[in-house]
Amino acid sequence: MNKNIEILDELLPELMEKSLSPEQKTQLDKILASDEEARQYYHDYIDTHISLDWHFAGNSLELPSGLEPVIGNDQEEVKPVKSFPFPLVLLSAAAAIVIAFVLPTNSSSNSYKVINSVSAVWANDGKSFEVGDSISTKKLNLKEGYSELETAEGVKLIVEGPAEFELVSNKEVILNKGKLVAYVPDKNTGFKVHTPQTEVLDLGTEFGVSVGQDGDTEVHVLEGQVETTSAGKKTLVNKSEAEFITKQKSVLAKADAGRFMRILPEKTDKDVSFIRWSFDEGQGEESVYRGKNLPEEDFNAYLKSTYKDGPKPKWIDGKYGKALNFDATGGYLETGYPGIGGAKARTVSFWVKIPKGAVEFNAVSMIAWGSYAGKGRTWQVAWNWKPEDGAFGALRAGLYHGQIVGSKDLRDGEWHHVAVVMFGGQRANVNTHILLYVDGQLEPASRKSILDVKTDIESKKAIKVLMGRNALAHVKGNEKHKVFNGSMDEVYIFDCALDEEQIRRLMKYNKSGLE
Repeated sequence: MNKNIEILDELLPELMEKSLSPEQKTQLDKILASDEEARQYYHDYIDTHISLDWHFAGNSLELPSGLEPVIGNDQEEVKPVKSFPFPLVLLSAAAAIVIAFVLPTNSSSNSYKVINSVSAVWANDGKSFEVGDSISTKKLNLKEGYSELETAEGVKLIVEGPAEFELVSNKEVILNKGKLVAYVPDKNTGFKVHTPQTEVLDLGTEFGVSVGQDGDTEVHVLEGQVETTSAGKKTLVNKSEAEFITKQKSVLAKADAGRFMRILPEKTDKDVSFIRWSFDEGQGEESVYRGKNLPEEDFNAYLKSTYKDGPKPKWIDGKYGKALNFDATGGYLETGYPGIGGAKARTVSFWVKIPKGAVEFNAVSMIAWGSYAGKGRTWQVAWNWKPEDGAFGALRAGLYHGQIVGSKDLRDGEWHHVAVVMFGGQRANVNTHILLYVDGQLEPASRKSILDVKTDIESKKAIKVLMGRNALAHVKGNEKHKVFNGSMDEVYIFDCALDEEQIRRLMKYNKSGLE
């Protein structure tokens, strides 16, 4: 027999008699949090005792809505009970205490609050959940974007759409499809995530769960430990480990934190600075900058060539007014603007048009700054030329040995508005702190790596903002052919993380609202 059930046989009569010691209450909580069989035994025990009181005490027990025992049809004959160890009046009071002590009531069983949201689109009969809303709906469908939910106990979930999930209680979630990251404080261990293939029991940790269309499940432990139960088999999964679970088997492997978004940006409320190159001159050898809260220095963009007396970018009609075309023959832009350094927040946005069939060696930095003095010290925006990193031709933000890649192939000969948003912090990371937008829509990241952002703008090796040339080739002075093939217009760099509304305003009106 299950040893925990033997212990319950000793504890439950004491509980009904209201004579559990604090140590026994703690022991009971731990058993119910960790043992499914014992929990079912507990529910059966309570149901039996409450049902007896329901029949024999005149239905006098007031139970929370939804927790009434199933006692059959009122016309059904109830056979008398020959003996019962507890006085029924005492049982009523004790049963009520049991429910208050262990079971969540209906009012608190599903009290999640939306504390952050990025491009979240819900598909719940027209319902939309905004920051500050409490969610009472249990079954939820997040069509796209991210939503961060929190319980009163401090458990936080970041759900990434598309996702179908159910908020069973403050201690339990069912994830049928999609991704979520759960952060559970040590004091609230025992949080569970159910999927079609497994049950994940938190043991004081941060972990990510991903469920595919077929129900196959990935569990990645980012901090602490979890216990999974699949087909009756329990597995302890430790920090930096992952378990891949299908109907046929489960396999332990190395965790991939890059599969999950672990933090969402806060809305900016500071007095921002920004720089803008509109390219509206339409002629000449430079484009004049404009901006806000900038030092009085020469930050103009100068038209250059990698070859002596070679071709430079050409003025063309743009998305707004004029633009510049880089035809892969050597033209690029140099500026005196250092860019945003360290792990500080930033947004880079511009319009870009890349010809169909653009080839790999022209997939160079559309915008770049920083140095190659160490990993994470550059900041580069390009299109992805490495299929192993993600979708070929998609928007890519790279840090020198770390990158995040979007999903839409930009090489179609059409104008696209792109934005790379990084929300800063002491340990800002390419995995957790960067979002990509194309045409005002949040891009699903097809691949994320783990690397701290440490953009270098201070050292002698740091290059100023460069447009249209491979940054490393520029530093080394070689590979003159590595220049951009495409057109650019309305380049902005902000020292803050713009939100989706601001990015869409920038795309639609060429203004962010922060000017």
